[in-house]
Amino acid sequence: PPPPTPPPFLRPGSRLACLSLLAVGAAALPGHVPSNPSAGLRCKRIPFGIPMTGRRVQEALHNPIAPRLVRTVSAASSDEAGGGSEEERKPWDFGRFLQTVALFTPLPSPAKFARAVLGRPQPTIPLRQDEDIWNVDNPLALVWAPLDDVVMGGVSESGFRTEEFFGVFAGFVDEANKGGFTGIRTMPLGAPLDLSRCTGIQLRVRGDGKRYKCVLRDSPDFNGIAWTAEFDVDDSSKSRGFFSRGDGWQVVKLPFDEFIPTRFANVLDEGTIDRSRIWAVQLVLSKYAYDGKLNPNFSPGDMELLVERITTY
Repeated sequence: PPPPTPPPFLRPGSRLACLSLLAVGAAALPGHVPSNPSAGLRCKRIPFGIPMTGRRVQEALHNPIAPRLVRTVSAASSDEAGGGSEEERKPWDFGRFLQTVALFTPLPSPAKFARAVLGRPQPTIPLRQDEDIWNVDNPLALVWAPLDDVVMGGVSESGFRTEEFFGVFAGFVDEANKGGFTGIRTMPLGAPLDLSRCTGIQLRVRGDGKRYKCVLRDSPDFNGIAWTAEFDVDDSSKSRGFFSRGDGWQVVKLPFDEFIPTRFANVLDEGTIDRSRIWAVQLVLSKYAYDGKLNPNFSPGDMELLVERITTY
């Protein structure tokens, strides 16, 4: 049978569809509404069949799920640029945006609701020192999903795949539309990790000479505090020469005491991370460090970080 006909306001290419997307962007990113809504606006075909209910879309769009670094859909007009040339824009993949929202805003769990009503404690997954949080055997059944700047109107794209001996976080970072970050994050856990017996986490990685972020979440709230630690990786391409030593793999130790509380890449005045309630792990490559400062070891283009294991210590 032919595919269902979308309603008029979502028919690809229509001006009304474009303005609808702009309204969505304004709802998702309050405070970033261009004065000229139609400037440079381009639409892509919206895929249907994305597993989201209307309520989930509304909840997601009124709870932005990434740092508010860019205007979502439209470029600034030439008047806003002081009479200069209009900024070049690239099409925003609204379908990929919706898919990301669907992944990270699951429907409420009846079990969690019942536990809250009955006052039962939240079960945890206790880990001791020198236990793997993730490796290719995936002992905790973690599911990684991309969380790129498409949620902000950007066009960067990344993913995570598993090879025989390691995982690969790879993609392409594009600064178009004032974006500039890629990331992967574990899907919401059924129970948080209890790392209270541990001092920190360590990663055995092989990289591309860039500075990455490791983010831990001690709250199930998607936009809760992002406890963040930066780390530099060597350029593994330089370890393959005749005079090089080693194979490019390195161990990065990140003590819990060095994780900084942030929200939308801005440093917060908070206490210390609750290591007994770790709900998610995230890896990020961003052009920004903290409080609007730039990452000194960042460059747009291809990126790749190999991860052999993430372990407690």
